[in-house]
Amino acid sequence: MTPITYTRESINDLHPRDVVLVGDVEYTIERNIRGGMGLVLLATKSPSTSVRIKYSSLGGRVALKAPLVGDSPNTEMAVFKRELTIWAGFRQNNIVPLLDVLHGEDGNFLAAMDWHAGSLRDLIREKHQFSLSESLHIIKCMLSGLFYANEKDKVLHLDIKPENVLYRRSSFGDMADSKHKGEVMKYVFMVSDWGIASVKSASLSSILERRPTASLENTYNNMGTIHYMAPERFRTGTPSSIASDIYSLGMVFYELLTGSLPISQNAILAYQVREITSLVYYQSAQSKMCNCDIPIEYVRVILSMIHPEPEKRPISYHELYNTLITAGRKANNLFKRIFK
Repeated sequence: MTPITYTRESINDLHPRDVVLVGDVEYTIERNIRGGMGLVLLATKSPSTSVRIKYSSLGGRVALKAPLVGDSPNTEMAVFKRELTIWAGFRQNNIVPLLDVLHGEDGNFLAAMDWHAGSLRDLIREKHQFSLSESLHIIKCMLSGLFYANEKDKVLHLDIKPENVLYRRSSFGDMADSKHKGEVMKYVFMVSDWGIASVKSASLSSILERRPTASLENTYNNMGTIHYMAPERFRTGTPSSIASDIYSLGMVFYELLTGSLPISQNAILAYQVREITSLVYYQSAQSKMCNCDIPIEYVRVILSMIHPEPEKRPISYHELYNTLITAGRKANNLFKRIFK
């Protein structure tokens, strides 16, 4: 098979078993994952590839990300460059690491990142519902990555959902399994996809403005995935905040524990938006969690995270973390016996 060199025209046509050149290294595509704004290729280095090649440092298995090519390729590439600029500054265990930025033949870019086993959405399809300990493990991993991004560059993600959380096996997986039964506790969960992130840092914003993205808005306030978007993000002129991301994180937490979302996902889009903005979702969430075997302490935390009014949600990731710790202590039966 003749290897394909990455170009704007070829990237959308790559399929499993195709061979693609990354620099001078041949990689065989094992799986391609299409998202709303990008294409991720999971690839394995071809056996014939020499270890002397420049990009051999990427390892035997790599994930390659490129923007999906549509009607406005220049704009799509500009948005992708903006994401790469934000992403390149992150070095944290719960954010998918960017290993390298590679150039295609026609001046386009390809992001090389760590191989991963799949997304949280893949696990949800397999398991449907998660235990409290599994859910807390996933949420705390996500919380750690989001906290880092906001502390470092005042970045808000704005598209938190299971598809944008990838996982890999932890180096301490066997140790984790000895304490908690189940595969999920062996995984490290990492936040990915910073394509519509909002940047509040003046220094990073100035870098973004000097690039060919100056004509693009730095905040994509009304973009995202409907089911995970906070009510205030549907209001014109209302700025996004940490509270907006905490809402999305709360929706993921709710979905992990209950196996569904409190919004009619099969309904037409306008009806879903109406459920969110008219606060029907909040009443549905409250009713379902009260009927599930979820400790009341965690029900209260989730309801605070997805509260319709942003000022009634936790004001920071640090406060949210402390609230989760406190809920865990209160939910512990021994704690209850001592302090009842």
